[in-house]
Amino acid sequence: MKKNLLLSCLAALTLFACGTAPTASSSAASSSEAVSSQRESSFMPPSSSQTEQTSKEQPSSSKGTSETESSIPSSETPSSEPPSSSEKSSDPASSEASSETPSSEPSSSESSSTPSSSSAPSSSETSSESSEAPSSSSSQSQSSSKEDTSFDPSEYYGGYYSSLVSWTDSEDLISQLHDIISGGTYTPITYAGTITNWASNAEAEKDLFDHYMIDPVYTGSLVANTTLTQQVKWQREHAFCASLMTGSTTGNAVKMLGRATDFHNLFASDASGNSSRKNKNFGVADKNASGYTVVGDLMTGYSYDDVVFEPGNADKGKLARAIFYMCTMYNEVVEDTANNVTMQPLKVVEENVPYVAGDDCAFAIGHKSELLEWARRDVDLLEYQHNESVYSYAPAVHSDPTKDVAQGNRNPFVDYPELIDYAYGDKTDQPGSLSALTPSYETLHIGDEGVAYYAVESAKRQYDDDEIFHLSDISVVAVNHDFTSSAFTSFTVTGAVDGQPISSDTTKITVKTPINDIVYDVTVATDPIVSATYSHQLTGKTGDFSGIAENAGVQNALTLDGLNWNVWWKQGAVSSTYAALGAKFGANASSPVDSITFETASAFSYKSKTKVSAIYLSGAPSSSQSFTVTFYLDGTQIGQETITYPGDAKTVVTVGAKVATAKAGKVKIAITGANKPIYIKAIAIHAE
Repeated sequence: MKKNLLLSCLAALTLFACGTAPTASSSAASSSEAVSSQRESSFMPPSSSQTEQTSKEQPSSSKGTSETESSIPSSETPSSEPPSSSEKSSDPASSEASSETPSSEPSSSESSSTPSSSSAPSSSETSSESSEAPSSSSSQSQSSSKEDTSFDPSEYYGGYYSSLVSWTDSEDLISQLHDIISGGTYTPITYAGTITNWASNAEAEKDLFDHYMIDPVYTGSLVANTTLTQQVKWQREHAFCASLMTGSTTGNAVKMLGRATDFHNLFASDASGNSSRKNKNFGVADKNASGYTVVGDLMTGYSYDDVVFEPGNADKGKLARAIFYMCTMYNEVVEDTANNVTMQPLKVVEENVPYVAGDDCAFAIGHKSELLEWARRDVDLLEYQHNESVYSYAPAVHSDPTKDVAQGNRNPFVDYPELIDYAYGDKTDQPGSLSALTPSYETLHIGDEGVAYYAVESAKRQYDDDEIFHLSDISVVAVNHDFTSSAFTSFTVTGAVDGQPISSDTTKITVKTPINDIVYDVTVATDPIVSATYSHQLTGKTGDFSGIAENAGVQNALTLDGLNWNVWWKQGAVSSTYAALGAKFGANASSPVDSITFETASAFSYKSKTKVSAIYLSGAPSSSQSFTVTFYLDGTQIGQETITYPGDAKTVVTVGAKVATAKAGKVKIAITGANKPIYIKAIAIHAE
């Protein structure tokens, strides 16, 4: 399933608002089409007066790019099936490629996502032309269509470009842009400090509609923003390859802050796509060339041959703009003392620039003409969010929080896409003025009033079988056009019923809002041990109970998977561990343990969760008998279960107890009646 089915409520009206009738490929669909965690066709949000109508219309599945623009076959283009929450959500911003997500986390009442309020023009300066979204491929017609329109640079992006009034030619323009983006509040930030800096890209590429998910390049699927998926499912991709711009491998290049650690050039990426690209230049892959390979579809996949790597259409614009930014930002000779390399100014050239280990670095990347074409594609909200995030978001990556700062500069080719042609394209010998160019702030309608769309801020995504679902498991925010957001509670859901047990066959929950629906995946685990907040698999003498096996009747202090426990048993020893059954308590029938107790050393606290909702234990008798397990929370018994021999010497039984309302306190599990050897495989605690 591809990522061209997206926020169904916002696109078609935008086409009308821009004076363009929808094509056959953009026929409207019912607002019952859910917006899932999928991206492909990005489009502009409506003005505040358009909200009601847009909730009834479907975006075009096309991004205005013909099949001939990419070597990836159009037969692989996104299908019309409803998207799943593991797929990318489209951006309600423009009609071109998309891939990032709105920025910083909102606060409990109202907060601003990454785009800061300082980026907005004053209300008196918001132009009526903001409803006009120029096509990325027609910069000349854009200029002629707004001959009488002026956008005062001091009124946009907090006056960031106020000093750039006009330029005589490309050399003058690049020089002025360099001074702006390399000065002011710019601070090079770490790629891998005390804590590896995943946070900058996790924030920059946060999905628009599901803030738990990340929207990486080179794939049509979203990935979860958890430490378990970093490096496994997503990585950080340098648009301008680190080796081509520094003369060092990535691992060495990032030791020096600057070129290789500039997050305008770094994007969350699909791990397999990043691996396939290696050090190749971007370009149009040759279908007839050696090694030609296609992965995914025209919009969100990628293709490559032995020479070049071609991203999907959804990713081309922002990757190209990042490369031209790098050439503008790093256009001076710099000594890399960490690697003993004299780094030259970066440039984009027509010929392919291969990387050969041991050869002198060219400090260049090739296929300029193709990159220019890509850079003329429209900027969308996802890319706008990436730009704002790098400018304003300070990742927590140092042991000393005072060192955590934002990079503090902007990509001018995202803020003013038409600058590309004046700096590197077909207008390099022409003078120009910034007030004559349309800022992305206007084409993306950032200044419009009202709610643009709704997003899931957080949601519980894993349940036990028959666990009670609550609407409070979900937090939804209303996101305005300027990315400020506030809590929204008047939503409904399908796929689960508030206050009722969730079904074991539930795989998705749909959040329904006045503008758009959001679908996200849930897992209903039949094994509560697996889905627990805290879970520990017990081992025998050589593990958990090494050195204390004979201390029957003595309370032993143990740390099991980061949680402190007191453990004691009446008599006997702990035998070796068994893979299928766990630790064996009691050597044989003549020396059983009789009773065993596990109690947390203090009130439960694990991974910032302190309120316990359920306690579980899995185990089994060693032969035809049974034993009793009693569960306590905060000194009160909350349940008691009996485990009987399951008739299979390789099977354990899971028992547990739940509370109606989660509460804090010590957890205690008491086993009695173990008059023969027993096995305990795992203990688990669910908490919130």
